[in-house]
Amino acid sequence: MIRLLVVCLVALGAAVCISAGCGRAAAKHWQIVAQNQTQGPCEVAMDIGSLGGVNAPDLAGGERRVLRSGGETLIINTVKVVHNRQQLVFRPLLDVPVGKTYLVSVDPSGMVRTSITDM
Repeated sequence: MIRLLVVCLVALGAAVCISAGCGRAAAKHWQIVAQNQTQGPCEVAMDIGSLGGVNAPDLAGGERRVLRSGGETLIINTVKVVHNRQQLVFRPLLDVPVGKTYLVSVDPSGMVRTSITDM
């Protein structure tokens, strides 16, 4: 009888733990990721407000790199991408919330795309 009670309590505890999300920690930070899908190198630089800036001056072709992560407020002010001696500068002026990834991607044709996704 006691053995049955112990098994039931263990099963109930496991069910509560699973339903509450145990074992899966909530993301408490954000990431800035640069991805270069071209054959040649490129440079990615950003002004991220009070946190300063991030820079990948030598992002090799085919490389994906986490430039920075943190838990404080992230504001993307300016993004600069240089590829094949052509420079693109834009000002998204956006907040990246905790638990998200801000991706700057240079596709094979040299087109720059950005996105915010879940981590």
